[in-house]
Amino acid sequence: MAPLRATKRGKPRSRQEQAQATVRLAKGNGYERGAFAQRVNKEEDNAAHVGHDFDPHVVDMQDSILRIYLDWCWDKRGQVDDFESLEALMLGPGGQLPPIEELEDFWDFFHKRSVSRMSGLGNGHATLRSLLSNAKKFKGGFIRRTGTRISEEFASEINQRIRRMARGRHNPEGTVSAAEWPKYNFQMSDLDNVLITLWAGPDIASTHERERVQFHFLLDVFCWSGARIGAFFRGGGLKYKDVQLVLRRTNLAGEWDVIWKLDQRFVKNELHPEDIA
Repeated sequence: MAPLRATKRGKPRSRQEQAQATVRLAKGNGYERGAFAQRVNKEEDNAAHVGHDFDPHVVDMQDSILRIYLDWCWDKRGQVDDFESLEALMLGPGGQLPPIEELEDFWDFFHKRSVSRMSGLGNGHATLRSLLSNAKKFKGGFIRRTGTRISEEFASEINQRIRRMARGRHNPEGTVSAAEWPKYNFQMSDLDNVLITLWAGPDIASTHERERVQFHFLLDVFCWSGARIGAFFRGGGLKYKDVQLVLRRTNLAGEWDVIWKLDQRFVKNELHPEDIA
């Protein structure tokens, strides 16, 4: 059934009539109160219990953090448990998180045993950004292993407590560095400079026009695809169907040029492979 659409015909309506029309429109297109939240909860439960196809690389990263979590639990319980029993208790189906104050202590433990990849840090441990990233992996791994849901409010509170560990003017006693790697992304100004050099540089007479067109196109693919190396290879690479080529006349003398556009389904972070814009 085609979706219902709002109309503007008819005499002016009261605010109540406008609201009623909005509700009818949403319900006519399939809206049910609470249905979306129920579906999301069901999908999360299914993912946790019935063999969701997790990325092996993601699973490895999550499990590496959960192993450190088990080490912390083992130490907290007096180093007397055998690890198989402890793992079944803490990370088996139905396992529960400790109180938030104890979980905050775990992230202090995690930070103190970490080694930063950034040189020049005072303590040589993981940075704030790294800790927050690992907290996200911990949440995903804990849900995957135990099936126990972690509320957004609880996760947000943990992130806030991790941020309060950061060292700065507001917290000179903080132990976590907020340093980050500098970003050297290829910007629009860089693209403009390269293209100007390509088409107006001193070696333009010695470079075949076809080579310049091909290089220009590949550079555009590099930028539009989010610098994904897979865009340049067979298999999952760029297809002809994803490129729109247009030949247009540029002036009355009959000269032509070619313009192109990459379909949205091949740009970075596409949500649906068949969406084209």
